[in-house]
Amino acid sequence: MPDILTILASGEVNLPAAIVMRHAERPAILANNGHYTTGLTEKGLEDAFIFGSGLSEYSESFKLYYSPVKRCLQTAEKIQEALLKAGKNAKLCGPEEKIGVSYMLVDIDSAFSEAMVHGDEFIRTWFDGGLRPGVYKPLDDTLAEHLDYLKNCLDSTPEMSIHVTHDWNLNVLREGIFHLRHEDVGWPGFLSGLVFSKDNDIIHAMIKKNGETIIAAIPL
Repeated sequence: MPDILTILASGEVNLPAAIVMRHAERPAILANNGHYTTGLTEKGLEDAFIFGSGLSEYSESFKLYYSPVKRCLQTAEKIQEALLKAGKNAKLCGPEEKIGVSYMLVDIDSAFSEAMVHGDEFIRTWFDGGLRPGVYKPLDDTLAEHLDYLKNCLDSTPEMSIHVTHDWNLNVLREGIFHLRHEDVGWPGFLSGLVFSKDNDIIHAMIKKNGETIIAAIPL
């Protein structure tokens, strides 16, 4: 069972809730412009539908948001398809820039070129403040924007919202909230992610680590 569904099955998640997750399986992206146009593999399409079927028992109503790229849209569409088949109310609410590459301060070619300079050390260099200034927003600023976006979603959606995003965004949330470095816990897998719920003036963030659910309380 995917980690997100395991968290929901624990009974510790109160509505309203928001799921922030990576898209389903994609092929390799071979060029910068492929960031927007690369879709899912056949397995990815099937996995997203299966995920949606498993998600259906945890709410009667869902809103789906996605980073404005093909693979995130396809993931959201297949989840929606499964939810509708299960008799749920599932609305595709459109792309959201905040869960895309809103942390880039320059055009995507320049931003990816900076990432390529650092290779496998890019995320660590970025999060530790070692990148060339003016190309990427700092980790703390990016995290604050993501949390503000999620707070607004939790305030406006009474039941469950799903936000399909990318591995880099999940690394921002995992390290920014839980101090979980990808070097220690591994790279975010397809359809992996975090669950957020709101209780009065506290947002509870939940993630799996080594089979255990870890919860962080974030004051608003």
